[in-house]
Amino acid sequence: MAAIGALPFCVGATAFSAGDGDVSGPSLWPCPFRTVTGLPCPLCGGTRSVVLAVHGQAEFWALNPVVPLALAALVVAGVAILVAGALRLRGGRGLHAVLQRRRGLLAAFVLGAGWIVALAHRAAITG
Repeated sequence: MAAIGALPFCVGATAFSAGDGDVSGPSLWPCPFRTVTGLPCPLCGGTRSVVLAVHGQAEFWALNPVVPLALAALVVAGVAILVAGALRLRGGRGLHAVLQRRRGLLAAFVLGAGWIVALAHRAAITG
C-alpha cells in the first residue's frame, strides 16, 4: 500500500529535475480541492517537496515537508514490521497489530499536520 501511495511522488521525483532550488517546479495535475476552494489540500506541494528531498535540497521544507517525512516513516515502519515478523517477537501483539489498530488515528494525524503545513506555506505552494 505504501508503494502504491508513493507512486505519484516517485514519478514526480524521476520525471522532473529539482533545478537549483526552484520550489515553483512543474505541476503534474491541478488539485481539485484547491481549484474549488482556493486553499491548498493536505497533500498540496507534496510532489515538489518529494522531488526536492530526493535530490537532497533543503528547499523541500518550504513546501510541504510532511509528505516526504511521512513516506520515510512508512518505509521505516515497514522495515520494522518485517524485522519484527522475522524475529517473531513475543510478548504482545507486535508492531503490526499496534499499527493496524491505530492506522485511522495515524492517517488523521498525518493529514492534519499536512494541512496545517500546507496552509502555512500556501504562498510557496500556490506560487
